[in-house]
Amino acid sequence: MFRVARFAAQLPGFQVAPETPALLRKMCSAGDLDTLSAERVWQEFFKALASPAPERFFQVLEACDGLRHWLPECAGMELGRFASMHGEPVQRLAMLPLSQQSILAITERLRAPKKFAQLALDRFAYLATLERWPEVNAPQVLELLIQLKVLHAPQRLQLLLSLLQTNAQRLQLERELLSLAEEVKQLALPEQQAKALQGAAYGEALDELRLTHLAQRLAKPQP
Repeated sequence: MFRVARFAAQLPGFQVAPETPALLRKMCSAGDLDTLSAERVWQEFFKALASPAPERFFQVLEACDGLRHWLPECAGMELGRFASMHGEPVQRLAMLPLSQQSILAITERLRAPKKFAQLALDRFAYLATLERWPEVNAPQVLELLIQLKVLHAPQRLQLLLSLLQTNAQRLQLERELLSLAEEVKQLALPEQQAKALQGAAYGEALDELRLTHLAQRLAKPQP
């Protein structure tokens, strides 16, 4: 059943024969899907997400009640914007028109690699902030840089930026945010102040320094 749905997503000329949905519904009713492993379903799901028309995977399964066991969250899903989205499977899964809870339930049930759940979490936490750029404040930018661990490595931020709708916005934010991250990373407290502070007090002073720097930079028009 999942292979038929995946073929529909993968092969532009593939058509499901009229009698096939009835046969697939019979398989569902007989409990055949219960015999599948999460790993097997994930393989087909992953390949469908990598296909030219991933929305057809969900359409074929819904037509034969094949979503009920493994992907119940996807029943009745609005596929309009998703159908036109380009990208890798990790990006497409993160952008499914579902709630955060539903996407995380799917990744857990199918035992997806951790990066799939992580990008979904990042999308719900920070994509709206990125979409409002440059109308963001210093605390929002500092939280984003820290929570996405951009001061140590840019990969999570770059993957999140790939979810933006336009390349122009993505390239602008890659340039500006990565530049800000490098500046923040280089900031250090004056030697005397650093020696006088310990523990939480040191972290609070460093964050205050970072916030001041970011506020000043965000107030200036970006080139």
